[in-house]
Amino acid sequence: MEEEDDKNKKKGGKKDKKISQKVSNVNNEYLNESTIEVDENSGQIIGNQINKHFHGKTFIDPTIIWAPNEQKSTVSLHKKDIRAYAEKLKSHRGLILYGEDKTLLDDSIDKIIKKLSDIENFTQSNRRIFINVNKGNSGINTGLEFHNINLNTLIHPSFKRKLPTFIRIDISNLGFLNSLFEYEKSQYDSIIGEFERNNIFLICCLSSKVYEQAQASKEILQKLKNDYLLPFQTISFLETFFEYHFPKEVDILIGKLRGQHAKGLWGSKRTQKELYGQIMKGYNCNPEVVKALIIERGKASYEESKKSFIDSLPLAEEPQKSIIFTAAFFQNISVWEFQNILECLLGNRSIKREITKQIVDKKNRVKKIQNTETIKLFDIWQEHREDLLSNCKLEARQTANSRLSLDFTKIGIADEIRSHFQNALPLYFIEQFEILKKEGVFFDTKYSGQTLDNMHALIITMFDYNPATYTAELLINMYHEVIQENDHDIIAHAKFRRILSLILVLSSDDKYKDSITTFLNYLLEFKFSSTLLYTLEEFVISGEIDSIFWAKKILDTNPKREVYNRVLRILIYDVANTSSKNYQKLKEINSWIGSEVKGHEHNLTASHFAAFSFLYQISDLRLEIEQYGEWPSKHPLFKSLDEADDYNAYFIFLISWLFNEHSYNLLIGSFNSNQEAHQIDIKEAVTQYLTYILESWSLVIQGTEVNEKTSIATDINEAFIKALLEVLARTQLNEIRINLGVLAKNYTKEIGKALRSSEPEKEKVVRYFNAKKTIVLHLKLEIETSLKTKK
Repeated sequence: MEEEDDKNKKKGGKKDKKISQKVSNVNNEYLNESTIEVDENSGQIIGNQINKHFHGKTFIDPTIIWAPNEQKSTVSLHKKDIRAYAEKLKSHRGLILYGEDKTLLDDSIDKIIKKLSDIENFTQSNRRIFINVNKGNSGINTGLEFHNINLNTLIHPSFKRKLPTFIRIDISNLGFLNSLFEYEKSQYDSIIGEFERNNIFLICCLSSKVYEQAQASKEILQKLKNDYLLPFQTISFLETFFEYHFPKEVDILIGKLRGQHAKGLWGSKRTQKELYGQIMKGYNCNPEVVKALIIERGKASYEESKKSFIDSLPLAEEPQKSIIFTAAFFQNISVWEFQNILECLLGNRSIKREITKQIVDKKNRVKKIQNTETIKLFDIWQEHREDLLSNCKLEARQTANSRLSLDFTKIGIADEIRSHFQNALPLYFIEQFEILKKEGVFFDTKYSGQTLDNMHALIITMFDYNPATYTAELLINMYHEVIQENDHDIIAHAKFRRILSLILVLSSDDKYKDSITTFLNYLLEFKFSSTLLYTLEEFVISGEIDSIFWAKKILDTNPKREVYNRVLRILIYDVANTSSKNYQKLKEINSWIGSEVKGHEHNLTASHFAAFSFLYQISDLRLEIEQYGEWPSKHPLFKSLDEADDYNAYFIFLISWLFNEHSYNLLIGSFNSNQEAHQIDIKEAVTQYLTYILESWSLVIQGTEVNEKTSIATDINEAFIKALLEVLARTQLNEIRINLGVLAKNYTKEIGKALRSSEPEKEKVVRYFNAKKTIVLHLKLEIETSLKTKK
């Protein structure tokens, strides 16, 4: 709000610099001079949105053309299902969809849009998709006006379309999905009405990761099942596949499959996507093969036939044993990759074998002699591949991506063979893993993502199989390997990215949390702060790592300014994107201040500075103008207000934090360290800034329609004022009262300037500053009344 701050003048008539920027320059030791902006899809519109949307800037569309799907699915939803989904899209103006098969999902969406267009007689319509949604820390697109996407983005007047427009958002983290659930039921009719007025239909597609996270959250799962705001539908490839190929048997086959899945006959702890991948992608979507597979697993003799098959495998010989191991643990890889991994496992190992040779002696007689020769195992494979594959009961099979892969002739037996290696051949199993680790298969970028997935699964198996040896130690050893090869740019190293991919897989299961913690402690202990910070930045999106806990540990060991700035960004992003437990996180950050520094300013550490600077900077985050006064609030500081015991206690907590004695001294230090400090009254500038924050909080609470605020906004505002009067001393209240009067005069000038302008949205600007003026005058009156009462 540069217009506001520039109007706050010091004595002598010179303007103050932007206070919110200067506050972040505490003692020139930790912070840079720019206010941090968080550009991420959290449900908050963050940044200087007032200036961007209401001061004459041209609206830039954050969507691009969304072309129909070119690749058609081999199966299709039934026509009655397509019509049902189209009717839901019509009535709710939006859908949330999940499908494990992208081609089927895209194909189904095309058909739903076509059906709705037929129902509504749309002769023309547009298709748009948001660009760069959820891509890392960059939000939607840093070059666009909208840094964040939420429902308010879509109902903004600038988003109105002339033609019916279908808008797609691919959701790859929980931020946007959570934002859909932050609205009250009573608000939904008006939101759908705004969609209708803007002539748009919204289609949200969940990634597999988000779907699995939603499945693990009872709260989110319940809201999805209850069609909270938008109807939720899963487009199951398996069900569609059976409906398409076996319409008369679909219920029986799906019932059997679900029962077998529950019993672990398709492998233990398989997710829906993993089951789909196992029985569909692995068998080229051959309907007869898949049907036979389900029928076979339903037979009483299945266990016996499975045992008989494994017993018939040549597991006592080499290279057969290594061939079988590769086929079992590296499913769906190309034949080329199969051969490379087998070569790693066989290495230079060789065997001795007896051979019989015929020779002719001096008397021209033929004799047979026995000799022993040494031959490499891989050479045996090269010379007798077809015979060895047959002996090992392997055959070439085309995978879903049309490449050839080697698999066992008994479909779906690989799971059981893997279990056999672990249980019947444990030493051999460990030995093979050690060879793969030594040969660097995990880090070798020549291998495909499918091979990497297989290595992930193998490593996790080793974690469970031998936890004493393979836990954090493996992660640490892997990291050492990266350091040895590239100690200048570890973060950019492809090998380090693979370590992060493994940590991401491990972090989804609580039993590996201790291993991850040990690894992170290792990075901290040996001063790999940059690596640890980067890891936190990657994982703050998923929420799998306690970023606040680790942020403090980093600051306590490495308080450099660069580290400090990155930690602040992590803290703000974490709190701004959390849908629950915000109050708990705020209290954790506030606890960094600690009682041990009271009266000892020289004992303040980087984490103490961060606790205050965090509060200043998160208070400066902006909302869309329509979101001010909305409850539940979208602002990070207030969206968890209901988690407090009562409103008054919550505001006492925040105001005590803001006016902590060290907070005041740090702000004075910030201005004293400024080269232009001699030009301003330091204490007055600090009080102006603190007053500005209080006014900003009050605006979030009451909104721009001050005379039409809801009863809950009224109750919350009363609790805020009550806490303010309880916490602050008389002298502090009087200083704030004076500065509120200055702000009121400044806002009067802004209103006059807006009225004289030719800006197309000047009415909104006037409404905005009118609200701010009303708020500061009301707050000033409450303080004046309190001061008179206390005389």
